Amino acid sequence: TPGYQANGPYTPQTPGTMYDGSYSPYQASPGYQSAISTPSPGTGYGQSPASSNNPYSTPSSGYSPNMPYNPQTPGAGLDVLPMTDWHTVDIEVRIRDSHDDPGLVGQTGVIRSISAAMCTVFLPEEDRVVNIICDHLDPVRPQRGDQFKVIIGEEREQTGELLSIDANEGVVKIKDDITMLPLQNLCKMRPSGQKNM
Repeated sequence: TPGYQANGPYTPQTPGTMYDGSYSPYQASPGYQSAISTPSPGTGYGQSPASSNNPYSTPSSGYSPNMPYNPQTPGAGLDVLPMTDWHTVDIEVRIRDSHDDPGLVGQTGVIRSISAAMCTVFLPEEDRVVNIICDHLDPVRPQRGDQFKVIIGEEREQTGELLSIDANEGVVKIKDDITMLPLQNLCKMRPSGQKNM
């Protein structure tokens, strides 16, 4: 019909037009050029994709592949704890290799308080208290018979006793209930009044 535009801005897209190489739901910017051009014998290779505004070029220094909404490769993110806020008081922790003081690395202590990203940790080996950035700490897994505190999950902050271990789960007693919880959700507990480790 006269006046009909097949590819106007308000024309509904059908699979034939939507998947066309030139389809875009947005209007082209002034001066837009395709980042990738097909070479032909008379034109040479044209514009280099690396020098253009190519979305598939090497990431800039501001790019971080570990952003919360970026998909991860299979197996990535299996170490859940660094990504969560698991730190709490009265739990045993081990100082990670990432800490800058080699004299503290590997020592076990008890978190006494937390302020922002800083943990105050009692070190029984040295009988002193130190302030350590929370990221430099790992939780100590409880063993059979140990008191524990739940550090992640719906039961967070609950305390109890680890009765036995079945693969990656612990049979635990919380108050009067016996249940199973993933071991990664548990940390050995050391209440403030208890000094022996």
